[in-house]
Amino acid sequence: MCISDHGKFCAAFNDEGKRVALKVGMNIEVVYNFDTNERYTFIRNRKLLIKEVSELDIFEDEYENIRTMEKRVLKMEQEMKKKNLQIKNKLLL
Repeated sequence: MCISDHGKFCAAFNDEGKRVALKVGMNIEVVYNFDTNERYTFIRNRKLLIKEVSELDIFEDEYENIRTMEKRVLKMEQEMKKKNLQIKNKLLL
Protein backbone atom coordinates (compact mmCIF):
# COMPACT_ATOMS: atom_id res chain seq x y z
CA MET A 1 0.00 0.00 0.00
CA CYS A 2 1.06 3.58 -0.39
CA ILE A 3 0.62 6.78 1.54
CA SER A 4 -0.85 9.88 -0.06
CA ASP A 5 0.76 13.14 1.07
CA HIS A 6 -0.80 16.23 -0.53
CA GLY A 7 -1.25 14.41 -3.84
CA LYS A 8 2.22 12.82 -3.78
CA PHE A 9 2.64 9.05 -3.55
CA CYS A 10 4.83 7.89 -0.68
CA ALA A 11 5.85 4.54 0.78
CA ALA A 12 7.51 3.28 3.96
CA PHE A 13 11.09 1.98 3.80
CA ASN A 14 13.20 0.20 6.43
CA ASP A 15 16.84 1.01 7.26
CA GLU A 16 18.01 -1.41 4.54
CA GLY A 17 16.16 0.63 1.92
CA LYS A 18 13.55 -2.07 1.29
CA ARG A 19 9.92 -1.11 0.98
CA VAL A 20 7.67 -2.25 3.83
CA ALA A 21 4.14 -3.44 3.07
CA LEU A 22 1.41 -1.71 5.05
CA LYS A 23 -1.95 -3.27 5.83
CA VAL A 24 -5.13 -1.93 4.27
CA GLY A 25 -6.86 0.49 6.62
CA MET A 26 -3.81 0.78 8.83
CA ASN A 27 -3.52 4.08 10.70
CA ILE A 28 -0.01 5.44 10.98
CA GLU A 29 1.35 8.62 12.46
CA VAL A 30 3.86 10.35 10.20
CA VAL A 31 6.43 12.51 11.97
CA TYR A 32 8.08 15.33 10.05
CA ASN A 33 11.54 16.48 11.18
CA PHE A 34 11.96 20.07 10.01
CA ASP A 35 15.71 20.04 10.71
CA THR A 36 16.48 17.15 8.36
CA ASN A 37 13.44 17.43 6.07
CA GLU A 38 12.74 13.78 6.90
CA ARG A 39 9.38 12.00 7.28
CA TYR A 40 9.14 8.78 9.26
CA THR A 41 6.83 6.59 11.29
CA PHE A 42 7.19 3.84 13.87
CA ILE A 43 5.60 0.44 13.32
CA ARG A 44 6.29 -2.31 15.88
CA ASN A 45 8.99 -0.10 17.41
CA ARG A 46 10.86 0.07 14.08
CA LYS A 47 11.57 3.41 12.50
CA LEU A 48 10.45 3.51 8.87
CA LEU A 49 11.33 6.35 6.54
CA ILE A 50 8.56 7.77 4.39
CA LYS A 51 9.85 8.51 0.90
CA GLU A 52 8.17 9.76 -2.25
CA VAL A 53 7.77 7.15 -5.01
CA SER A 54 6.56 7.43 -8.57
CA GLU A 55 3.06 6.39 -9.50
CA LEU A 56 4.45 3.35 -11.35
CA ASP A 57 6.51 2.20 -8.34
CA ILE A 58 3.43 1.99 -6.14
CA PHE A 59 2.31 -1.36 -7.51
CA GLU A 60 5.72 -2.82 -8.44
CA ASP A 61 6.11 -4.73 -5.17
CA GLU A 62 2.41 -5.54 -5.04
CA TYR A 63 2.59 -7.39 -8.36
CA GLU A 64 5.52 -9.48 -7.09
CA ASN A 65 3.60 -10.26 -3.88
CA ILE A 66 0.58 -11.39 -5.90
CA ARG A 67 2.75 -13.70 -8.04
CA THR A 68 4.34 -15.19 -4.90
CA MET A 69 0.91 -15.84 -3.37
CA GLU A 70 -0.33 -17.44 -6.60
CA LYS A 71 2.64 -19.83 -6.54
CA ARG A 72 1.92 -20.74 -2.91
CA VAL A 73 -1.74 -21.43 -3.67
CA LEU A 74 -0.85 -23.66 -6.64
CA LYS A 75 1.63 -25.60 -4.52
CA MET A 76 -0.97 -26.08 -1.77
CA GLU A 77 -3.54 -27.28 -4.32
CA GLN A 78 -1.07 -29.85 -5.68
CA GLU A 79 -0.32 -31.10 -2.17
CA MET A 80 -4.04 -31.41 -1.42
CA LYS A 81 -4.58 -33.41 -4.63
CA LYS A 82 -1.79 -35.79 -3.64
CA LYS A 83 -3.25 -36.26 -0.16
CA ASN A 84 -6.74 -36.84 -1.53
CA LEU A 85 -5.38 -39.43 -3.96
CA GLN A 86 -3.52 -41.19 -1.13
CA ILE A 87 -6.71 -41.26 0.97
CA LYS A 88 -8.71 -42.67 -1.98
CA ASN A 89 -6.10 -45.38 -2.53
CA LYS A 90 -6.21 -46.37 1.15
CA LEU A 91 -10.00 -46.54 1.11
CA LEU A 92 -10.00 -48.75 -1.98
CA LEU A 93 -7.70 -51.27 -0.29
